[in-house]
Amino acid sequence: MTDRVQSLRFHVQEALSGFRQALVMNLATLSTVAITLFILGSFLLFMRNMNENLKVLRSQLQLTVYLKRSIDEADRKSLVKQIESDPGVVSYKFITRDQALQSVREWMGWTDFEVRDNPLPESFDLKLRDGVDFDAFVRRAGAWPGVDDLSVGEKEVGALLKLLDLARSVGLLLVLVLGTASLMIIANTIKLTVYARRTEISIMKLVGATNWFIRTPFLIEGLLQGLTGAAIALVLLLSGYPILVSRLHSIAPFIRLVDEAGALIGLSWQLLAMGILLGLLGSLISLRRIAV
Repeated sequence: MTDRVQSLRFHVQEALSGFRQALVMNLATLSTVAITLFILGSFLLFMRNMNENLKVLRSQLQLTVYLKRSIDEADRKSLVKQIESDPGVVSYKFITRDQALQSVREWMGWTDFEVRDNPLPESFDLKLRDGVDFDAFVRRAGAWPGVDDLSVGEKEVGALLKLLDLARSVGLLLVLVLGTASLMIIANTIKLTVYARRTEISIMKLVGATNWFIRTPFLIEGLLQGLTGAAIALVLLLSGYPILVSRLHSIAPFIRLVDEAGALIGLSWQLLAMGILLGLLGSLISLRRIAV
């Protein structure tokens, strides 16, 4: 056990020594890794928040069924039966023409505005079940008796889904490009460290050191680069995100933002794991090409 501890201490000391010898390159590496993981963390938080708001929007999904002006009482009763028996409908509310006009007045701020002939039709506001096949439901509702038109709230959901897909594609591409750049910079930094210590490596080989004994300090150096870069990114995210949440809540309180401690802790572990992975992969890429 003592030999293992001494061996580990030697490897860590060698890694720190290599870090100091290529300080400028290591600082550039830390900056690149920190920027990459900061963008990755921001992207993950953005997607988490977008998914939360999409969930809320879907839970509030409703469809307005506008009735024909000429609808008679028999068709109205038949329509109510169709609505009540449809499995896609959670609840419904009947809106008279006067109620519709009053809603428009309040929305437009025209509380004193008088209308001689109310042009608005009667309607039903339908609250739909989560996960319902919306297109099939719209086709079904359009064939109900007395229905003149439909107002489809799924357009907003569809627009948000397209925005999510675009953000996911752009974010993944950006993280992939920056991640590749981080790997290459880590690999080049390790390569420079190996070159600077080539005399020591030759002596270690002569006294019988194994390849993995020689490589271990460089792997630890890469791990420390990735881990430190991840820590910097985490400090920036965890200090900046609460400020962003507070500002957005004051500007747009209707937007739901993730601020649970569990979500942020989970993000922290993900970024630390990514930092370690970047560091080790960068070191392995470099050492694979170098005969040490």
